[in-house]
Amino acid sequence: MKTKNQKLKAKKQDGFELARRKHNEECYELLFMTGAHVVAGRPASGKTSIAIGLITDCIFTEYPIAYVSLDMEKKSFFERLSKAVPPSYISKAITSKRFLYSEEKEVTKLLPYLQSLRENGTKAVIIDFIQLLQVNGKALDTDSLVAILSAFALKNQMSIVLLCQWANFSKDVYPFAQTIHILRKETKK
Repeated sequence: MKTKNQKLKAKKQDGFELARRKHNEECYELLFMTGAHVVAGRPASGKTSIAIGLITDCIFTEYPIAYVSLDMEKKSFFERLSKAVPPSYISKAITSKRFLYSEEKEVTKLLPYLQSLRENGTKAVIIDFIQLLQVNGKALDTDSLVAILSAFALKNQMSIVLLCQWANFSKDVYPFAQTIHILRKETKK
């Protein structure tokens, strides 16, 4: 029996080949590791591109994933995703509930939503720009948010990949995050 990674490397769909950069390869494993995993970088360093690459991989391998977008409008996100994945595959993943999309910013509403996802089989979540999450309408520091989400992920046996702007990242995150991946170079546009 092939592992998910072997299936992923062997997959070609409708002429779309999976061509991931080194960061995507390293971050892909985070989807299978319980806990909170921080991916931090400067603006335009490729954080959202990594998220789209991970979602693409999950859609092609039929691995359930949820994406919480706090920075990009839904239309813009799906335009970017459809450049990597044929729209028919995106529709199929949404219909079969293997890909779920949310824009929930309130942690007190987000955690019950993530709990329901977990109960229905989703084990991996990407939150795009953790610093935009709020608790009771107020912004919290990144360290506190990572601590809350890490405890939730460990309790519920989930992987939560947290994208974070470098300016909002601090060394105080280290005790709470299971993995920290720092993007050092800006991508060329």
